[in-house]
Amino acid sequence: MPEQQLTVDGFESQLGVNHFGHFLLCGLLFERIEQSGGRVVVVGSNAYKMGLKRIKFEDLNFDESYTAWNSYAQSKLAQMMFAYELQRRVEADGKNAVVQVCHPGASRTNLLNDTASQHV
Repeated sequence: MPEQQLTVDGFESQLGVNHFGHFLLCGLLFERIEQSGGRVVVVGSNAYKMGLKRIKFEDLNFDESYTAWNSYAQSKLAQMMFAYELQRRVEADGKNAVVQVCHPGASRTNLLNDTASQHV
């Protein structure tokens, strides 16, 4: 997203698609996942290490200074934080589920083409 776009719920689109949507789906399905001894697989990205390297809670949508790269990195960091915390809670509660995070490698997307000059 070279320009800021919002989801219908008003969230920055990359955070909405990459994190909030999956967070909600996982919450809705977790009971079934646990009953079946299943797993939650989060498709992350090493891009979580880039960008601002933090969740910008004071401006989650980057309304003040939007860059596609920082928004993407934040969305991937949110996924990583969610996955690790979910696994910690699963283990602490003795739940019958596994949480895994993977980095599938780089892929050719417009994000790389459109943000190469913005990468810090």
